[in-house]
Amino acid sequence: MKRTSLFILLLFIVIISIGFIPFNQRVLVKINAPYFNCYQQLFIVDGWQKWYPGRKSKKSAIILINSQNIFEFTYPGESVLVKKESSNTLSINKVINKQHINYSYTVIPDANPLNTNIIVTFKTNLINYISPSQQKVKLVETNVNCFKNYMEDVKQYYGFDLSIGFATEKNIVVKSRMVLSAGIYTAINQMKTELNNFITLKHLEQKGSVIMQFIAKQNDSVQLLMGIPVNKKIASGNGFLYMYIPTTKTIIADYNGKYQDRKVIYDALEKYQQDKYLHTKIAPFETYDGKMPSYGNEKISFKLNCPVF
Repeated sequence: MKRTSLFILLLFIVIISIGFIPFNQRVLVKINAPYFNCYQQLFIVDGWQKWYPGRKSKKSAIILINSQNIFEFTYPGESVLVKKESSNTLSINKVINKQHINYSYTVIPDANPLNTNIIVTFKTNLINYISPSQQKVKLVETNVNCFKNYMEDVKQYYGFDLSIGFATEKNIVVKSRMVLSAGIYTAINQMKTELNNFITLKHLEQKGSVIMQFIAKQNDSVQLLMGIPVNKKIASGNGFLYMYIPTTKTIIADYNGKYQDRKVIYDALEKYQQDKYLHTKIAPFETYDGKMPSYGNEKISFKLNCPVF
């Protein structure tokens, strides 16, 4: 009887001990972002500064141990050592309050070019493995969800609110003028007045936001096109053009800042378009519901639209 009890006790101890033996667990996390974008944010040191928790702390610092292959972030109470193990794998050693947490990321393309897979490898044991709550804790410790949230948040990643929608069909009265870059703001004011006068003269009704488009030309000149959607089709003439825009798939971006700095929204829209594998149907144009720009340093709001297919 004693031997049986002793055997059961020893067996119980062995089973419990096995439950605490560490092993590597692999979890696949799908990121709704292209492979190249994910790779850049993980394998280039500047990328970590954009998404890693605590990155905005004024006390954070980066130590480049061996160029881009090994680098370390330090934060109050935390350090993160990142090492490139292969062309698509990083090992990470995170120390929080003297506790070491080791894990790795392996970045692989998905069959869908708009997605990326990250295999997260971390130490666990049988007890943690069979507990869903403990598995979640272990995965949270790797910060992969922070990376996923950053890559899938359009405003965080691109810096602006961008979306894909469908612009409704429009009948547009258009005015076109070739101007030097220095004369853009004077031309904007004049063309807006001329369009308003023409619409009044022809008893038309404005049916949407004012549209403005720039086409760069030689010798620091720009072709400026301005249009106003109206309630019906008209004949071109007297220096005014009629343009019809059908319902079309469109990328829309919101800008609010100094007008002279608006190139950043054009660049962000272009990158977003490339990442979505979309092609330009016509050049991007700005739409205004309120005040239009009168000087470069003026803070202005507009939507940037780019019809695509």
